[in-house]
Amino acid sequence: MNRKISVIAKLTVLVAMLALLAGCAKSVQPVTGQLKSDVTASYPISNPDVDNAKTGKATCKSILGWIASGDCSITAAAEKAGIEKVRRVDYESSSTLGIIAKHTVIVHGE
Repeated sequence: MNRKISVIAKLTVLVAMLALLAGCAKSVQPVTGQLKSDVTASYPISNPDVDNAKTGKATCKSILGWIASGDCSITAAAEKAGIEKVRRVDYESSSTLGIIAKHTVIVHGE
C-alpha cells in the first residue's frame, strides 16, 4: 500500500511541476499554432511613393512568457538600416510549444 501511495505522490508532483513549467510564450500572429507556429504577415502600413531600397529588422524574444527582451519597434528596425522614409512594414512571428517566442519587425524603405 505504501508503495502505491509513493507512486501516486510522485506522479502528482510531476504533473504539478509540468503545469508550473508550461509555457505561455506567444507573439502577435494572425493565426496561432499550439505546438509550433511560424507566420509572416504585413502591418497595414503602405506608402507606394517611397522606394524599397533598404530593409531593416528588429527582434524581440520571450521565454516561457516569463522573460521577454528586445526592441522590435518600427523605429528600431528603421534605424538599423538607416531608413528615413518607410514604404511598408512586415513581421515574422514564431513560437514553439509556448516555450520560446520570437517577433521580428521588418521595415522596407529609403
